[in-house]
Amino acid sequence: DVDDDDDDDDDDDDDASSFQAENQINPMLRPVSEMAVHRSIAATLHQLGVLATKTRPPRYEKARLLLEEALKLEGMHKGYTSTVYTAATLTQLGKIAVRCGRLAEAKEHLESGLAILTRVYTSELHVNVASVRYQLGILWERLGRIDKATYHLTQALRIRQKVYGTQHLEVAYTLHELGRLERQRGDLQAAEEYFQEQHSTLTAIYNTNMSADKRQKLIHETLTCVYALRNLYKDQGRTDKMKECGLDIQQLKRKLVADDANLDTKAALHLPVLAPECISVALALRSRLRRLVKSKSSHKSVGMYDEVLGEVEAALEQAEFETQHADDADPDELGEDMKRMTGKLISVLRCLQSEIKSVVSTQKLKLDSKTIFACCDDIREIGRSCGIRVEDVVEKKTKNSGSKAGKSKLQTSSSKTRNKQQRNLDNNASDVNEPVQRKK
Repeated sequence: DVDDDDDDDDDDDDDASSFQAENQINPMLRPVSEMAVHRSIAATLHQLGVLATKTRPPRYEKARLLLEEALKLEGMHKGYTSTVYTAATLTQLGKIAVRCGRLAEAKEHLESGLAILTRVYTSELHVNVASVRYQLGILWERLGRIDKATYHLTQALRIRQKVYGTQHLEVAYTLHELGRLERQRGDLQAAEEYFQEQHSTLTAIYNTNMSADKRQKLIHETLTCVYALRNLYKDQGRTDKMKECGLDIQQLKRKLVADDANLDTKAALHLPVLAPECISVALALRSRLRRLVKSKSSHKSVGMYDEVLGEVEAALEQAEFETQHADDADPDELGEDMKRMTGKLISVLRCLQSEIKSVVSTQKLKLDSKTIFACCDDIREIGRSCGIRVEDVVEKKTKNSGSKAGKSKLQTSSSKTRNKQQRNLDNNASDVNEPVQRKK
């Protein structure tokens, strides 16, 4: 760590001479301090890059730039710590490349990271090795190599079970991916075993005393698992097991609604699907676009629009990926609805992509508000169709507009009063010549 304590001293010459003397006594002092500073900055850039991938929507382009800068600093010094940091950064860059569809780039990063960790660690039983192998499994599955994907995911599962034990969320994720691969291979029995083991793991982890966010995450993962099991039972013609899964799904949805105030209760309980992740990402993107269009700030730049374009493209990539994997769900219920919703979302995101690209290319720095608001309305309706409560915040009126509105109301009410008084006078005048009629 770098010592940040600054001692007050009025004699600058003494400070300079002391620093020079220390360098003469210990010539390694300066390079060690510089290495520590670089390592600290690289670690900070790495963490910022990871955080950028976890925002909604994920800011993959921003994360990539931060991680590449961290990689440069990590490569300036050799040693055990710097090498491990380099492997971790390469893993994150590979993960981002997989999500964005740059598979060749992802393969290069992930294989480089695995080679470094294999050379550094004496044993493969380390969470960093498991993380790289898990991402390699996802990559090879995207490339259509089920055999290689199964190998890497099996190794990741073995390591995670040794390090974490059987009751851990990372173990459950790996089991689910292996179940999906076996289903693609056609071995439904092996797929069922993996999904059943995943379900047992998630049930053991679930605890009502845990945080609401973690509980929601577990419920979503359990729902995904139960849908996968229901799919397998349908292929096998086991209607009794399908009914059991249907009851489990309704019970899990009730738990989800009880924990999440943003879900519309009636819509969520009768909804055949849970909202795909890309729709949640698109709703967060929608909020940012609305703020950007309404903002009257003069500090808008091409870089700002370029960053928004990166978020739109990341959301589009995720929507296309989820559409391709919609067949993992029930084809009669979940798959078709998911394809319909994500298909509509993809067309909306492409419209946004085209509009923002034109702004970046021409550097006019002004979006077509009519187009953006129309796309935002479409995203809102897609979210509501998934049972998500979407409420737009109406801006409060300013004092001037409020006073004008107040004056107009007063003028309207006073004119109504005058009209009423005039009608009363007219009625009284007519009553002089007409007899009074008593009400029965």
